[in-house]
Amino acid sequence: MTLLLVVAVLAFGGTVVAAATGKPLPCPGGRFVLPAGSTPLVVGGSTIGPDAVIVSDGQVSIASGCDATTARLRRGKNRLFVKAAWQTCGAARRVRLKARVEAPSCNRLTGRVKAKGAPKILFEATLVIGTETTTTTSVVPATTSTTTTIVPATTSTTMAVSTSTTTTATTSTTTTTCLSPCEAVLAECGELDDGCGHSIYCGSCPSDRPVCLDAHCYGECSVAPEGTPCDANADPCVVEECRNGSCMAVGAKQCPPTPCYAGGACNSANGECEPSGYAGDGTPCRDAGGAPGFCDAGACSTTIACWVNGSGWLNAHPNPANPFCEACQPGLSTTEWTDVADGTPCPTGLCVAGSCHQDICVIDGVTYDAGDQQPTNACRSCQPAVSSYTWTAVADGGSCADGLCIGGSCDDTRCVINGAVHQAGAQNPSNPCQLCDPSTSRTAWTSLPDNTVCGQGCLTGICNQLFGGCVIAGAGSCPSTDCAIGACDVGTRQCINTPINAGGACSELSVDGCQATDGTCNASGICVRAVAVGQACTPQPHTNPCYSTLAGTCDASGQCTASQMPAETPCGANENNLCNIFRCRVDNGSFGCISTIFECPQLDGCSHQVCDRATGLCHPERPNSVGTRVCDTLYGYPEFPCCPGTPLCECPLGLEICFERYCYGTFQDPIPD
Repeated sequence: MTLLLVVAVLAFGGTVVAAATGKPLPCPGGRFVLPAGSTPLVVGGSTIGPDAVIVSDGQVSIASGCDATTARLRRGKNRLFVKAAWQTCGAARRVRLKARVEAPSCNRLTGRVKAKGAPKILFEATLVIGTETTTTTSVVPATTSTTTTIVPATTSTTMAVSTSTTTTATTSTTTTTCLSPCEAVLAECGELDDGCGHSIYCGSCPSDRPVCLDAHCYGECSVAPEGTPCDANADPCVVEECRNGSCMAVGAKQCPPTPCYAGGACNSANGECEPSGYAGDGTPCRDAGGAPGFCDAGACSTTIACWVNGSGWLNAHPNPANPFCEACQPGLSTTEWTDVADGTPCPTGLCVAGSCHQDICVIDGVTYDAGDQQPTNACRSCQPAVSSYTWTAVADGGSCADGLCIGGSCDDTRCVINGAVHQAGAQNPSNPCQLCDPSTSRTAWTSLPDNTVCGQGCLTGICNQLFGGCVIAGAGSCPSTDCAIGACDVGTRQCINTPINAGGACSELSVDGCQATDGTCNASGICVRAVAVGQACTPQPHTNPCYSTLAGTCDASGQCTASQMPAETPCGANENNLCNIFRCRVDNGSFGCISTIFECPQLDGCSHQVCDRATGLCHPERPNSVGTRVCDTLYGYPEFPCCPGTPLCECPLGLEICFERYCYGTFQDPIPD
């Protein structure tokens, strides 16, 4: 078949458009020019005169910067759809063109261009072709012009172009040409409007492309299922679907509800949903996942747990005006500051009912004033100077129902005289005629009856209260041995031994079994006897509880040396503080009963136990205070907030001080007990 070629010299730029056979088009394409003064379609691009979109030979280009690329052309009802994409157009990236040409006139292109990071540009352009009518002719000063001449080529599918340059006046011309014949407008079959009120009739389709659609031959065609989404409208806010083989508008794009807004609508310039009717900062909301929060700065913030006094606050954030005793606790209120748990430490004492109080105790969740007695034990009371969280033993000698308070318990078997505790029957150190008799008095010495035998040292006498106590009658007897005679020295009130029988035989009982019974008197009046060094013996009672009273060893002096108890053996306790225990250990080179504070075991990385002084038992330290919420997580809190040296829970900015495992801001000196 002979190839027919139509060449049109266009008005802008002298571009030659040659239409040859290619992908069939319902409309002939061409150069579609935007109105004068329009913004270039390519951001940062430029062109001489108005921008233009050129559709030719199955390709599309944009004069302001996008080179020719393969186009996606699709037939619609009385229109041609044109789509194209470029990775780069000058400085622009990922440029997309979407437009349509209305049939049968085929002289208007409408659509939009979108580049990455730039807003969409909607445009409408008019086809410029042919040389039928001259609209303006003007002569201007001589300039250099270029004349392009089409020269017959040696074959039917090529053409030669020669160019010469002359200096002449410039003439501008605008013309129009009707479409003809079929090959020139890329038509193969059927009837096509030529744009001038007439029709072009093309031939029939071959067997391998039997379907004639919009004057073009195709293979077998299929219709998309009903309801398939499609896009034939330049307005992105119109929803379209395939209906009966055509892309039809079925409604407007519906915008989902947006938290913190009353409604929303689609913006036809970019297809984005834009919310409207902002509810205002501080309005309760829930995000898309259902998590609660508050509207803040145009969005639903789920990190805000409370909205108080016109501001949003994080969970457990302290009240700036009352940072120790009030905090944001959404479990109690999301719109007001709420009191932290009674007993939470504060700079001058403990928090109670949202205020910091001095001289109080919070024990088992109940508040007591300093000096208040334990309801079940009159010998223990609230003493904040000792402990604000446990009952403290009152001073020995306080009154109770059955006697006197001693070591935090009521005792009726002992005396408390001048602040000292004495066992029943204990003698007054300064008056042997007085003793502790709880049945007579628990707070004063009880005098013995007159004429009761008494003594001071080795002197003896009788009690006479009229004369103030023990009246000395004379010297008492002193013990004598085979080696010495004992006599009472009235001046010193001590027994004096005078040596006798030096070198003579003597005999004494062995108290602990370390010496023989018989021996020899020496010049000092001592009976020297053989010693069983290293022999096991039973020691005398020891003043050091860390030495055994059951087992010992005879030493070279004949004394029974008591054996040491194993290290860390408990050896006593402080009745006023059962957490202060005593264990046998070496201290400063001496082995004895050493005081130590009992350390409760740790439960886990951020839990802590303390010892109750009253019972000696361990219990969790100060639970349910504001501190337990400083290290909050999204859905829960650790039991205790800050453990120095561990990464699990660290104090946040503004509450950097970790004191007794609670986070605080700044303390007044001194830090409270």
